[in-house]
Parts: sequence; structure tokens; C-alpha cells
Amino acid sequence: LIDNTVGAYDAQPSVAPYAQDAWSIVWERQQTASERDIYYSTFHAPSGSLGVPLALVTGSTDDFEPRVSSRTWWDGTCVVAFQRAGFFFQTDIAIVWLNNQVPSGFPPVIVNGLDGSNIFEFQYDHDVTCDGRSFTLTYCETDMATFNNVDVYLTNFVPLQTGGLWIQEGHV
Repeated sequence: LIDNTVGAYDAQPSVAPYAQDAWSIVWERQQTASERDIYYSTFHAPSGSLGVPLALVTGSTDDFEPRVSSRTWWDGTCVVAFQRAGFFFQTDIAIVWLNNQVPSGFPPVIVNGLDGSNIFEFQYDHDVTCDGRSFTLTYCETDMATFNNVDVYLTNFVPLQTGGLWIQEGHV
């Protein structure tokens, strides 16, 4: 049992390796009919201990379907990607990151519009992974005007020593 908050509806879990015999876990928690938040924790298999759940992304926006990456090998950064409800039923993919289980302190980065020309497109079906050095985010995107032109995109991020992320390839 990851979290047993009474009256909460927790769903959409995602898990990734954190360290040897340890895992990062994210999930969404429904707060109201139109608002979900993103939570994070870790699980250490040998001891069976679970980290204290951390409210990672909260507020009045509807954030849902989180995915977590494994960590970089040198500084322990991991990325959490999620969908954020937007304008006229549009959803955007957003990311936040943690350094050794500590949130970066930066607001979520909205992936939509990275190439400067697609701010009204619908993004969904995302995943995020880490090869130990950089992060890759994949997602589907459709034009809001037609809805019949769906493409798959890839975005690559590299963590900076200052705690930020550098977009190596924004929208391929």
C-alpha cells in the first residue's frame, strides 16, 4: 500500500528504478471533479520501507497521468512528465524534476510550443525515460484545427549542474 489517505481517489501509478533495490513511484490524486494533483514516493525493496508521499504538483490545474523516469547516474535527477488540462479541452505535456527526491523548485515546464509554432495542439499518450545521462520524452500530438493529423514526437533534455534542464532537442 503506497498511500492510504481516507477519502482520496489515487490512480494512474508509474514506477521506475531509483537505485539498486529501490523504486520511484508517482500517481495522481483526485482532489475535486476537475482537479487532480501529482504525488511522488520511493520504495526500498529489501527493507520494505516506503518514503513519505510528497505532493509534487498541486494547485487549481488538472494534472494527471504521471510518468516517472529513472535517475541520472551522477546527480540523481529524475523527471516526472504528466498531462495538464488546458484551453478548450486541450491537454499539454508538462515536466517537473527532482534531485535525489527533492523537487527542483522550478514551476512545471510545458512542452507544448517548444518549436514556437504549435501552442494550440493537443498532446497525450506520453512516456519518459533516462539513459543515465539525459531524458527522452515521447508523446502524441494533433492539430486542434483538424484532429485527424496525429504525429509522434520526441523531446530530449539534459540536466544542468545548476539544477535546470537544457532542451537538447525540442520537437523532433
